[in-house]
Amino acid sequence: MIEKKHTALASIYLINDAIASNLAMLTAWFLRFNVEIIPVTKGAQGFATYIHVLPVVTVVFPLAFAVQGLYRVRPARSKAEEWLSVAIGSVVATVVLSGVLLWFVPLVVLSGGPAAYWHALFDQGAEDLGNIRMLWTMHGVRAIMSRVFNHAEGHGLWEEGKRSPSSRAKLAAHLVERTGDKPH
Repeated sequence: MIEKKHTALASIYLINDAIASNLAMLTAWFLRFNVEIIPVTKGAQGFATYIHVLPVVTVVFPLAFAVQGLYRVRPARSKAEEWLSVAIGSVVATVVLSGVLLWFVPLVVLSGGPAAYWHALFDQGAEDLGNIRMLWTMHGVRAIMSRVFNHAEGHGLWEEGKRSPSSRAKLAAHLVERTGDKPH
């Protein structure tokens, strides 16, 4: 019963934060370009630009607040802790929103839309990672590791090494002694 009330309250907080974040964004546009609190020097941004950003704001701010734990109902939290969590969540959301607006949105728009962006991103990843030879596929590395494993297992060091840190140290010392390698 109490859990249901907490879930309902958290949902109300989340919806309230999403609406408040959108209203804050629209108020910022109004104050910036209609009231001109800061003088406009490079021309006014269109209202449509801000409308296109609202879905991102609707996701980013509540997500940042959720990461900060603001939607977990805890009666023992002090007002100072609450304010600090809200401040940190707001700063994180603002930084993420700035990154999205300055990097991701122009990149998606310039690439021809989200589908073209993801296609190009995966093509680039396939090109970058397509010709990498994995270390384990190299015969020499695989052979060395196979010998080390077989040696450790054959002398009972593998099972002993799983039991305690001192046994693992003995295993390492034995392997170094056996292979003739000196630790760096």
